[in-house]
Amino acid sequence: MDGFILPANRPDPGHPLPREDNRLIVPTTLEPARERVRAHAKGEPEVALATSRLVSLALDAIVDDRPRDRFGDDAGIAELADSMASLGQTTPIVVYPAGPEAAAPYGMISGRRRLDARRLLAARQGEQRPRIDALVVDMATLVQRVARQLADHCHNRPPSDSELVQALLDLADDARAEVMASLALDKARRCYLRKILDRVPVFLLRDIGGDPKLGRKPLLSIGDLWSRLDEGARRHAEREIGRTRREGIDPRARVREIATTLRSFSEPARGEA
Repeated sequence: MDGFILPANRPDPGHPLPREDNRLIVPTTLEPARERVRAHAKGEPEVALATSRLVSLALDAIVDDRPRDRFGDDAGIAELADSMASLGQTTPIVVYPAGPEAAAPYGMISGRRRLDARRLLAARQGEQRPRIDALVVDMATLVQRVARQLADHCHNRPPSDSELVQALLDLADDARAEVMASLALDKARRCYLRKILDRVPVFLLRDIGGDPKLGRKPLLSIGDLWSRLDEGARRHAEREIGRTRREGIDPRARVREIATTLRSFSEPARGEA
């Protein structure tokens, strides 16, 4: 198998790792060629990587520019850090050049759990300048990055509707359709996702986040409640929802809180008050 062999002495960040004899071989390709062939045969958008290079990066050179709760994948970080401590990093994370306007030189495509585990391990060991092995890929468009992120997520388990919605939030309608086509979603599911994205305001979807067990029905219910409010009630509800937002709340519990707030600002409830 072609690949880079990681040396014991790591080079400076951003420099390709040279080929030297050592214990760990990391493939230079992100996905098998046969997957790209299948995607091309189906007429799906090309999400394969045009160019890539394996590098050793400082942790503070990477920003995860997706919402923290977008994929609901924070379980098992401590266990993964334990594994890294004993076995080392066996698989690189995947990043892309983020551009001069970004908070850090590189943005995350896949490997969030590995990045979090490496940060935890560095904190445990008191490392001053922790580093991580990363495959830097050149992805020209946001569509490509989102499709790659979802493809990586699907290798672990199929994403729920709420997780798919989170991934599609930043895309225009035609780009959303392109990504959904790349995942071979059936027509009914694509229809439900479009309904959620059309009916539920973006600020509410971002507030709720994604969860493996949060499906479409609660989100559609939020959209229905929102549609019943007039403009004044919506402004009051948005302020109240923003005031009660807090980090770390379970998305399913947050849906129930938001639904209660929206009901309290509905026309019948205000008339009774």
